[in-house]
Amino acid sequence: MNLKKRYYQLSKEEFTSYLSSLKNNPLSIVLYQDEKNYFFYYPEEEINKKIVLLHQKQWELDSLFSFFSKLGKGQLIKSFLIHDILSTNAIEDIHSTSRDVFAILETANKSKDKELFFIVKAYQNMLQNKKIELNSFSDIRSLYDELIVPGINKKDIPNGQYFRKDPVYVSNGLESIHTGFYPEERILNGLSSFIRLIHQNYDIYLKAILSHFLFETIHPFYDGNGRLGRYIFSALLLQETNSVFAFLISSCIHKEKNKYYSALKAGEERLEFGLLNEYVNKRLTILSNGIESEIQVLKERKEKIDFISYPPDFSESEKKVFFLLYESTILSPFGIRNEEIRKESSISKRTLMYILKKLKEENKLIDTKFGRLTYHKIKIDEKTDL
Repeated sequence: MNLKKRYYQLSKEEFTSYLSSLKNNPLSIVLYQDEKNYFFYYPEEEINKKIVLLHQKQWELDSLFSFFSKLGKGQLIKSFLIHDILSTNAIEDIHSTSRDVFAILETANKSKDKELFFIVKAYQNMLQNKKIELNSFSDIRSLYDELIVPGINKKDIPNGQYFRKDPVYVSNGLESIHTGFYPEERILNGLSSFIRLIHQNYDIYLKAILSHFLFETIHPFYDGNGRLGRYIFSALLLQETNSVFAFLISSCIHKEKNKYYSALKAGEERLEFGLLNEYVNKRLTILSNGIESEIQVLKERKEKIDFISYPPDFSESEKKVFFLLYESTILSPFGIRNEEIRKESSISKRTLMYILKKLKEENKLIDTKFGRLTYHKIKIDEKTDL
């Protein structure tokens, strides 16, 4: 649905009547309204079909995920998490390495990079199913203080009652492309609507997409709105679906960053008159493309693991260890530790050390050090995959 086209096709009276019918339809979702803005969504069949298809793809992704061992699942989630954290930062032109993120996840040691450390910790809390509570302005501010404040300039720390008290202008480097809500009273009104919206019983994808638009449009802080908004999107999705797709949201957006900003811009298009269908449609396409890409990657990885072959002289214990090492090598760039292998395989420490020594002597093992910790991977042969 595109109101801009209707605006030029209909007479002024016809268009006014048509717009009014959409706004007043009992099925329409009104996100926010005041003297400056009226944001709403009107259900349409094309979007409903996309939402259904996205749920089907989510189910397919989760089904593929369930194929892997418990240890493999952990490796895969860790890999997703690392990529998602790097992606949410990269969208804002903040760059780190996967090794930096992995080191924080594994050691829990504070990094010199405070900005990265506290974002990793917040995502780790999400991974551990620590539910975020967003019932008040102080809840939003507390989450911001935990996730963003440790890494921003002091001048960007909110100076209002809860949020910023001065205007903010978002630029693409050439021109101002967005002005956040102002003054703080209007920010508070907007976030009251945001809090109401996320507690409604709408489809999770529709709710997350609409609430993300409202949060980014309000722009309650001087810095970090995008990262906090994407974190909330992921947390809401995880809490309602328990799907691994929650750890891929920023990765999907980063792959189509320009389309993401184009979608946000479409939501504020003057001649769309606050109708968010075009925005929702574009966001669903980004998510659908991203999850489809990940499904194909997992299918390829599963196929490699399905066709694993063992040296003919391997005992059952050696096969167990080799499988876990091989699976981990396919699913994660970092490998696994002795303790992880023993926990999954129930093999004694002595037996494991013997098997690892044998694999190393046969030039099949790669060891990587992270501080005092050693991680193992299987050396993949280009011709045989072993």
